[in-house]
Amino acid sequence: MPRNLTILPKSRPPARSLAAMRLEELTSHNWDMRLTLTCLEGIVNRSQPRLYLVQDRYDELWLDRLRERGDINGIEWLEVGQVFERFLPEVRQMFVTDPGIPASINVATMLAAVSGGLVATPETAAQYDLAIGALPDSWNTGLDLRTMNWKKNVEAYRWVYQRLWDRLSRQAVAILDPYAIGLRDYLSSRVQNSHLMDFGSAGRRAEPAGILP
Repeated sequence: MPRNLTILPKSRPPARSLAAMRLEELTSHNWDMRLTLTCLEGIVNRSQPRLYLVQDRYDELWLDRLRERGDINGIEWLEVGQVFERFLPEVRQMFVTDPGIPASINVATMLAAVSGGLVATPETAAQYDLAIGALPDSWNTGLDLRTMNWKKNVEAYRWVYQRLWDRLSRQAVAILDPYAIGLRDYLSSRVQNSHLMDFGSAGRRAEPAGILP
């Protein structure tokens, strides 16, 4: 295998002090906030891993391992408001999902990763003071995907690939259920985001099917 080819591209070494948050502490709009925070984590960690979201006990174990191994010196535990106060200024616009089109979650993830934006749902979007485009052609400054009036998932994927194909990574293709949260931080952290797609996921929430190198 060539030296510059890896199964999963690596990030830079983490900051010596990591900001961390346990997602189990979320009390309202739990899934919506997990989606937004996880995608934000990926954007924030592009230059250097600085934010670590604990989604389950395995994430906690890996965090302890980083400290035991000497990769980090300390952990600063934050509440959700503190996470947004510190890291929200690092994104420039917002992409709001369409609850009627599950694929819009993956589309918003790709748009946000390419444009350095935030992924939000209609339930939480109002709390973020970020630019959001009002017309279909204004996606470079954010976009409310509900305005696209898509009727099927395939319409959403066709639209985004027509606009982003040349700006997406060729290192990974993710087969990701739109309602799955895992992997979005890693995929969003790529300088050019990975291709995201799903198969027959409408109406259900499941774990990611996997990632193909």
